[in-house]
Amino acid sequence: MPRYDAAHLRKRNMQLVFREFRGGECLYGNEIARKTDISAPTVLKIIDFLLENRLIAEQEAAGTGVGRKPKLLSVDRQGHFSIGAVYEGEYLMLGLVDLNGDLQNFMQVKCGRDFEASLTQNVDRMLEISKRDARDLAGIGIGIPCIYAAASREITAPLLGIDRPRYFGDTVDAVAEKYGAGGVVDRSRLHT
Repeated sequence: MPRYDAAHLRKRNMQLVFREFRGGECLYGNEIARKTDISAPTVLKIIDFLLENRLIAEQEAAGTGVGRKPKLLSVDRQGHFSIGAVYEGEYLMLGLVDLNGDLQNFMQVKCGRDFEASLTQNVDRMLEISKRDARDLAGIGIGIPCIYAAASREITAPLLGIDRPRYFGDTVDAVAEKYGAGGVVDRSRLHT
């Protein structure tokens, strides 16, 4: 059996607790402790951390009449978010999703072969249209029809006119630096 250190267990417990919210449900702390089999004090510490970092939010709960009202919790849909950018052919499609994975806004723009040049311009536009602050941006996913070599950060994309491997890391780094968010590249499939 593998040995776990305290940092690994904290991370695992955090993931287990946050995962309970992924269905969009509103939950009480004691429900989470029961479902995850994590002690109530540990769950309460994790809940405090998630509330402080605007990953979850308190909802209005009905009073029990006696004692303190329990906290009804759900994913904070106004907190952090991610943006997905998919380039297919001459169009760039962008979607803004909340922490629950629900699409909050979508746009499609014609950018021709200038995908890289128009990426940050259109991310800025998406932020403006959605009235969201880039400081709450958790990450940006970039999908392009290509062969992506993760180790060398090179792409080969015949549909984009890139027939030989070309370094793409500078684009990912520029996006990550501008928005202070992680950037992930994935191969997209052209829809037929």
